[in-house]
Amino acid sequence: MEVLQKLQSQIVDFVLHLIQAFLRTGYYTSEHPEALKAREGLYLQFKSLFKLEDDLTFMVREEPEGQNILVEGVLPEAQRLSRMMMRGMGELYVPKFAKYLERKDLVSLTLKNRMGQTEFERFIDIMSDPAQLDIRGKEDKEQFTQRLYNAGIFNLSFVFNEEMVLAPDREIPGGPG
Repeated sequence: MEVLQKLQSQIVDFVLHLIQAFLRTGYYTSEHPEALKAREGLYLQFKSLFKLEDDLTFMVREEPEGQNILVEGVLPEAQRLSRMMMRGMGELYVPKFAKYLERKDLVSLTLKNRMGQTEFERFIDIMSDPAQLDIRGKEDKEQFTQRLYNAGIFNLSFVFNEEMVLAPDREIPGGPG
């Protein structure tokens, strides 16, 4: 159990830094000292989450108490990000992360373990680019996808909201709330 708690703690720390990097680097050019500071050590945190060839997936899920983020891939089973975080922290950061993904019309974002550091840093730059903040129309989505492709970002997958197939609710470990 201690190993699982340590991994959950590492995931929470990574997510907090990832959110900060997305938000902070959006204010600056990618070479600005503040943007570099926001990304510092983030890739090493990312790589430290993996013991095998896992992926790390974040899925936005609408729940009775509001949006939540499910974390899948490096854990034995899916976990609610809000449950992994301390109470006040979860109430602050989970809605920010969900809103951030929602503005890009993403319901799922998967980072693949084989992503190299340069590819990871380009991914952060694109995700934090103010010009890519709101992605709604088909043209915006095509432009976003093409930009990732042109930057050599291939170890990533995502699902836009319109691509979601209606399916019965999936049982999530830990029960409701």
